[in-house]
Amino acid sequence: MNPWHAEQLQQAGQMHSIEDFGRDIEPTLIQVRNELINENNFELRHGEDGISSQPTGDQTLYILNSPTIYFLEDNVDKVRTAFESHLIPLGFTVTVDEQMTDNEGKLTWIIARNPTYGISASAYIRDSKRSSFDYGTELLSSDGSTDDPQQLADIPGRRPDWLIPTPTT
Repeated sequence: MNPWHAEQLQQAGQMHSIEDFGRDIEPTLIQVRNELINENNFELRHGEDGISSQPTGDQTLYILNSPTIYFLEDNVDKVRTAFESHLIPLGFTVTVDEQMTDNEGKLTWIIARNPTYGISASAYIRDSKRSSFDYGTELLSSDGSTDDPQQLADIPGRRPDWLIPTPTT
């Protein structure tokens, strides 16, 4: 086995499985998203929820990526409070970083990380009000508790009616 695969398997072995993530963490991430984004401030969705697989040595590892959702919001405190109140109790650390830009004024990054589950969630809040939200996992193993580790967990609120795909050109 090549050293890169060995390192990936070792790292995945120290984290919860992709199925644990779907059961334990993703429902709360969807709750945070739906608390921040609704039919009144939704702008567009780029991408789809999906779990992809990667053969690694003699095993398969999995990685989940959510769509990036753009929405109208410039209230950093509202977003930070949603992240902190829901995610810190689940073992996340939340960091906030600000930067001034020439085009959009202040840009604030709110990033929540949970190394035990191998997940990062982020929101970018811009003075221009065009903000975004997404989350994704690192490479995770399967615990075998589902027939198909690439099947997204059935979570209420995952696809509200307003969260329509936005065509790309």
